[in-house]
Amino acid sequence: MALILVFLCFFSSMLITNDVALITFVPFTITLMGKMDVHTRKYWMYRLIVMQTIAANLGSMFTPIGNPQNLYLSGKTGLSFGAFLSLMLPYTALSGLLLLLWIMAASQKSHALTTPPQKMHTRHQLSDISKNSGELTVYLIRSEERRVGKECRSRW
Repeated sequence: MALILVFLCFFSSMLITNDVALITFVPFTITLMGKMDVHTRKYWMYRLIVMQTIAANLGSMFTPIGNPQNLYLSGKTGLSFGAFLSLMLPYTALSGLLLLLWIMAASQKSHALTTPPQKMHTRHQLSDISKNSGELTVYLIRSEERRVGKECRSRW
């Protein structure tokens, strides 16, 4: 999940600017973390928000439209969109790789700290886990719909 939440900010900030990516995905992260158990929330909440902030800033450097400063620089230097992308590609790829390594390291540490040793899952147990993941997704979507509906009704 950390990988998805961080890289959503990384890639979306290339197209919608870093600020908009954060305004969109940080509240989503906070909502998801609120549904997690206390140990997971305690370990991941701030780490994810900080990494989303870093990811949004690093991802936005790739395109001229991802960051207002890039728009100014590409206009001032006269670089075409393609030339700007090719110039920034190595830095963006390295940034993405470093983000991936951080997430992998944090996930291993988190797993070691919060998960007791377990037996291998049987095929039946994996089916239950998959079913529960789908139910969690539906629950999260419905609870967000209710919250947004209440906010809209209270404004009118």
